[in-house]
This record gives sequence, C-alpha cells and structure tokens, in this order.
Amino acid sequence: MKPHLCSQFLVFIMDKLNVLLLGGGGREHAMAWKMAQSPLLNQLCIAPGNGGTAEVGTNLPFGDSDFEAMKMAILEKNISLVIVGPEAPLVKGVSLSKMMTQLSMLKLLGQAQKEHS
Repeated sequence: MKPHLCSQFLVFIMDKLNVLLLGGGGREHAMAWKMAQSPLLNQLCIAPGNGGTAEVGTNLPFGDSDFEAMKMAILEKNISLVIVGPEAPLVKGVSLSKMMTQLSMLKLLGQAQKEHS
C-alpha cells in the first residue's frame, strides 16, 4: 500500500506524538478518548480538561485561551500538535498569536478564524 501523503507530513506522523488538546467539554472528552487509543500517541495533555479527560490523558491547570501558559506547557512537554476543540481560542487568535509563530515546528489543528470586513 503506497502512502498518499507528502513526505514532510509522513515524517511528522512517523514519530509518536505529544498532543495538547484545548478545551474542557464533552466534545473534548470524546476527542481525547479516541486519541488515547491511537498507536501514534505518546502523550496526551488536555487544557483545562475535565473529569473524563483525566481518565485518558493529563489535564493541565490553565484555560484554553491562556497563551502564555500554553506556550510554557508546549515547551516543557515537547508538544508537537495542538488540537483546538472550542471556538474561543480561535476567536481570540491562538493560530495567529506570537506563540505559534515562535514555535515553528508546532502543528495546529482547528477551524480557521474567518476574516470580517
């Protein structure tokens, strides 16, 4: 079976991932539960998480829009992928924040913020 992904992405997913999932609701619990089953996962951190996410990963004690705490956790835990569950961090500019531009190897998965004129 031939892979259909570009070689850079294959390199990215060949190593086990340290993932930060932002959010603390039921949607994030379902996402965390499923991600925890992946053989590609090394470590799953959830901020702020909830009781259910604590069963499948490590809850971190900061809000999903606390960009400074997020940056520190990303660096300390060697996070390679950030998945944004709720809309609030995207609306507040998580993808455009200085943190994301400073951490060039970091990948972000979340709906793009729409431009309004």
